[in-house]
Amino acid sequence: MSGRDTIYDTGFALKLRTGEPIAGWKWQKSDKCGTVSMSASCAFSRYSNPRMFDLQSGDHTDLTQVTRPGCWINMIPAGGLVLIPEASSGCTCYYSIQTSLALSPRDDNP
Repeated sequence: MSGRDTIYDTGFALKLRTGEPIAGWKWQKSDKCGTVSMSASCAFSRYSNPRMFDLQSGDHTDLTQVTRPGCWINMIPAGGLVLIPEASSGCTCYYSIQTSLALSPRDDNP
């Protein structure tokens, strides 16, 4: 699958030109408030904490457990980073830390 010729949404992925479903797409958005943001290779959603979904496999990775994004679209993939501006102040939901985050890929090569 390529992000350039596919439409992704919660529960389905379709080929852009034909509308044909992509078999095996298994990602579901959180039932919590919050919208989805996407990069060329990943989808991002709030769940209880920030979560990233691989568009190829549909597998997810929890990005952190110490804070959560706000209720609107505020997980922004840009320039190889995932930016999560603080947007939860005034929210009544449970969360640990109110802070903005900039997450970068882990460098596995020391």
